[in-house]
Amino acid sequence: MEENIKEKSIKLAIEAMRPLPVNSFAGYCSVGDDRSPEEKHKDDMRFCKEFNELQSDILITLAYKIETFLNS
Repeated sequence: MEENIKEKSIKLAIEAMRPLPVNSFAGYCSVGDDRSPEEKHKDDMRFCKEFNELQSDILITLAYKIETFLNS
């Protein structure tokens, strides 16, 4: 049972760590945005990078907590 929980935890963590595609943020800019497509793309890339770094930090913390729980 415990081994099954560990396997599921690892699979879930791997799935959650996949980076978000850039085009998933296509609608977050306002309608009145007058920036060039290059500027919008650069901002989208920055946003995705920051979000993915935050997501990675959260998942590392979560994995540590799961490991601590399973080892106790």
